[in-house]
Amino acid sequence: MSQVEMTTQRRLAIADANKAAGAESASPSPAVKKTKRLNVNLPEPLFKELTSVSKSSGRSLTEIVRLALGLVVKATEVEQAGHKLAVLDSDGKLLKELVLPK
Repeated sequence: MSQVEMTTQRRLAIADANKAAGAESASPSPAVKKTKRLNVNLPEPLFKELTSVSKSSGRSLTEIVRLALGLVVKATEVEQAGHKLAVLDSDGKLLKELVLPK
């Protein structure tokens, strides 16, 4: 798989995750976009990791959580379709298979 194909696949996967997370546009109008509030209790180490990812990526903690949930939705769809999730290097070599816990 070429670098261009892999980059395109990554962009599509991110776009799908954003869409599943409800983050289709950078700044949706409150009048157009309805949201629901969700309170989540997280273990301290996970909260610290999410905060670190938020700071290093320049995204809000809310955006990180939305993206993460969108990725879980997409991962579930992919697995239900009988496919596997994987992390590949730039040459397409399998580095790690990702499996959602049952």
